[in-house]
Amino acid sequence: MFRMELFYLFCFVMLFLHLKGQDDPKAVFVRLWKPYLAVCAGWFFLTAFLGILPMGPSSLNDVTAVLYERLKETFWVTQVSAFSGEWTGHTLLSLFPAVFFTWWEARLLKMLVKAPPAQAGFAVLAGVLSYVSTSFFLLPYALQDSLMLLPLWIMLGILADRPHIPIRWDALFLLVMILPVFRVWIPESWMIFGNTAMWIWRAAVAFLILDSWKKAADWDLTVWFVNHSVLLLCAIAGAMGCYAVFTAFAPWQLPGREGALGILIQVGLAVLLLLAVLGFRRMKAHFGYGRQKEEQGRDARVDFFRGVLMILVISGHFMMNRRFWNVIYSFHMVAFVMISGYFYKKDDRSIGKQILHLTRTLLVPYLVCAVLYILLDLKTVRYTGLWPDLRMFLLGLSFATSLFNGVPQAGPIYFVLMLFLVRLIYLLLDRFVRNDKMRIAAVALLSMTGYLIGQRQYWLPWSFDLALYLLAVYEAGVQIRKYRLLRTLRHHPLWLLMLAALWAFMIGYGSMEIATRKLSPYALVLAGAVSGTCVVYLLCCGLMRDLPGWVLKTVSLIGRYSVWALVLHTLLRERVTLLVAGWVPADSFLWFAISVAVQVAAAVVLTYGISALKKGIGMKKTK
Repeated sequence: MFRMELFYLFCFVMLFLHLKGQDDPKAVFVRLWKPYLAVCAGWFFLTAFLGILPMGPSSLNDVTAVLYERLKETFWVTQVSAFSGEWTGHTLLSLFPAVFFTWWEARLLKMLVKAPPAQAGFAVLAGVLSYVSTSFFLLPYALQDSLMLLPLWIMLGILADRPHIPIRWDALFLLVMILPVFRVWIPESWMIFGNTAMWIWRAAVAFLILDSWKKAADWDLTVWFVNHSVLLLCAIAGAMGCYAVFTAFAPWQLPGREGALGILIQVGLAVLLLLAVLGFRRMKAHFGYGRQKEEQGRDARVDFFRGVLMILVISGHFMMNRRFWNVIYSFHMVAFVMISGYFYKKDDRSIGKQILHLTRTLLVPYLVCAVLYILLDLKTVRYTGLWPDLRMFLLGLSFATSLFNGVPQAGPIYFVLMLFLVRLIYLLLDRFVRNDKMRIAAVALLSMTGYLIGQRQYWLPWSFDLALYLLAVYEAGVQIRKYRLLRTLRHHPLWLLMLAALWAFMIGYGSMEIATRKLSPYALVLAGAVSGTCVVYLLCCGLMRDLPGWVLKTVSLIGRYSVWALVLHTLLRERVTLLVAGWVPADSFLWFAISVAVQVAAAVVLTYGISALKKGIGMKKTK
């Protein structure tokens, strides 16, 4: 245990030296949270990849349950303090979010308290209160860990800024040697003294590490190590996590992580990961990573985001682990409504022309889907007649309850009709209610009305009750565009973390599933869905910088023609899953992965075809 604590303290001092003198909050956020999320995403996809292979849990429910735990760990960072003796979270990787908040707390403390001794006193008090609080409740993002690290951060800052302070290094060495032994042999009833002794020991070790690095500051290797400390720590943390994932999934017995062979394997993995990241950085400069040719009048970031949402829609139509499923359903369909509201503009054209535009955009694809569905279902039509399918598409139900019992659902394409109604109702409101406050009040009233209708099981044709409910989300998109809130979130990352916390709270206590009217509690679900949409959108914007241009173009095309991709998904969903089930076991994670891949590939072919056709028509018109 003391060997691990020494290593953690060394890493903490390296991060302190790396961030010392940094005053830009956004730069600190990017330096610490981007690598943290990148390593967590790597573990997530490694788990998914190993779930496809014939090893470990192979069922869709089991693998998605593990993936949900990965997501939960990423949010909470650690379940308890990283320095309290229990290593149940992301261990070393938890230092990145914890140090981010420690940096913020130290900055705030220095603004409020000018005298260094007083700063140290308040920091110690905050650390003690945080340590006590872990016995009663846990906060996300390793917030309690950050407060416990604050005394070390403040003391290291004092020592670094005033190197003339006399320190008895022989006494520090004696503390480092004696106090761990004192902690081991002290009676359990006296553990408060043992914990105090351990914190004194940690401070002494941190001072020794800092002094050693200051004395070696002229060495080129020392400077390089500090400048690349984040990258090195990511490689080490990534290797430790990968080894843990392999240990959980591999059918063979791997050596223990604490043994000599296990440590050697993890060091090898760390070196490979470090070389891979350095190579990836060079590739980005030569192969157009993060670059995409934008078309006039289009936002490539939104198209990419919609493409990601469409892939989530395809993935979400499988019965996976319920809690993982809740994460997807908490925002993915609502996000389309919010994006539509984000791009709403007042139009001087007549209402008739605007309704005609909505009809071409949404109702024509719906009609095409209905015709193709009936043609593909001709065998059934011969026996049952045309009326059941016609009634299904005329009513356009997501699901049927007491009002239309026995009418089958129209499939995922129901969403197109609902979005048409949302846009139509808002268009009429905006045209006839000129006052913004009155319009917002009307939207709130209609949204609550739709919520109450849905909760009473009166699910209406074209999901009219849902359309009323989601007017609030549409209005949220309008207001976000009006007040440039996404720009504010990009420049003030603490707000982004608060939205993520609200989103996570909603998933845990309410969640959302619009098709089955799982919408309670009303305010929490709406706020959480909007928060989740903003968080995932900004994550997608960050992800775009690290993807090849062809990937960006492909996903963006799916997003640009997401309505047609939804039409194709409605037609292929059951047919593809049944076809794949003939080759691999149904309900296995491999069955899920192949089914999603086939449908995404079909959407790619369709959207590339539509894009090429539109370009061809445009060239002919130009000639």
